[in-house]
Amino acid sequence: MTNTNATFGLPRGMRDIEPLEMARKLWVEETITKSIRGFGFSFVEPSPLENMETLVAKSGEGVRNEIYGFKDKADREIGLRFDLTVGLARMVAGKMDWAKPIKLAAISNMWRYDEPQFGRYRCFYQWDVEVFGVAGVEADAEVISAGVGALESLGLKEFEVRINSRELVEGLLEEAGVSADKTSSAMRAIDKLAKVGKAKVLSELKAAGVSEKAGSKVLELCGTRGNLKDTVKLVKVKGSNGKNEKIASGTAKLEKLAELLGAYGCLDRCVLDLSVVRGIDYYTGIVYEIYDTASPELGAIAGGGRFDGLVKVFNGGDVPATGIAGGIERLMLSLEKAKAYPRILEAAEVVVVPVNEKMYNEALKIAAKIREAGISCDIDLLKRNLSKQVSGAAKKGARFAFIVGERELKEKKVNVRNLETGKEELKGLDEAVKYVKGN
Repeated sequence: MTNTNATFGLPRGMRDIEPLEMARKLWVEETITKSIRGFGFSFVEPSPLENMETLVAKSGEGVRNEIYGFKDKADREIGLRFDLTVGLARMVAGKMDWAKPIKLAAISNMWRYDEPQFGRYRCFYQWDVEVFGVAGVEADAEVISAGVGALESLGLKEFEVRINSRELVEGLLEEAGVSADKTSSAMRAIDKLAKVGKAKVLSELKAAGVSEKAGSKVLELCGTRGNLKDTVKLVKVKGSNGKNEKIASGTAKLEKLAELLGAYGCLDRCVLDLSVVRGIDYYTGIVYEIYDTASPELGAIAGGGRFDGLVKVFNGGDVPATGIAGGIERLMLSLEKAKAYPRILEAAEVVVVPVNEKMYNEALKIAAKIREAGISCDIDLLKRNLSKQVSGAAKKGARFAFIVGERELKEKKVNVRNLETGKEELKGLDEAVKYVKGN
């Protein structure tokens, strides 16, 4: 009997992950892990629980509204992490003796108390790579390339990396007459440009004390977008033609970044987009977001940037840092839309089917040998009849049934049935295993 009492439903924004989706998620995470390891990153797991003061230290008190926070039994303010970057930076701050550069990666879940939306839940998963201890754009190029490599390893083809420099935008804001105390507010407004449009952003800039003339000039420049290498040169001229130090420094770093990304072989995927500034205050320099160009409605499937001041906030010294992170759920939606998933089994590849109960123990021995050969294998614990075992195996997505009867046992063979085609062949166990691996 099904209990329909609403008390036993899930909290808003939460969900269960069912077998097929979980199998795909594990494949995505395993594939990303292998790709990122190829760049020499070490995987870690920062604590899911942090002191509230850690979570708000750099992001500001405003982030409290997005945190799953509570007081523990000792009346301490605690919160569930909302990203992996804060925890990784705190880890590094406590391990200042680690050899630099420190290259860390993580794949895990986090929580944000914001409005659930398409492809985004209040508990969600991310992959993350960070480099600590490198001030130069070499680190930015490394993490961008690692992110591109991870997505390409999954078979995703239609995506682009939108790159910008907050230092450059700060210079453009200065040239437009925006005072230093209004810069953060102006940045947060610009970050919404693609979502809410120019009129709304102009309104927010005005509320932040930016004149309409200055706001219009800023938005005109922030609408600049194009090939990374060529567009940086254009911005340099349109901005202040080298007269503003922040513009000069920002464009110089972007030019160097373009050169390095060319050497990594991923420059063709990169564009300069001056509207990308990232909304979180701990970002300090080059920032980037990755979009699935075939499914733009998903929003950014990854993003990151430089956060040079974050480790110092946690009493860890002046350690430059940069990183990128991507949402697993949105990425899975991209892969599904692109039909990029390989055949992924949600259960066992082979099911051993004893023709009767007398053959059950022998079937268990055969199943053990199949698993030793590295093939996932199941057996019907309900001991149903032959037809129900085979149909049940097909429903679960198994590819092959190894049928075991007295005749097969006497001949030291199994009857291999391809559950997709229905074809059957009598094979020795070693031959059957090779057949499964080859098909």
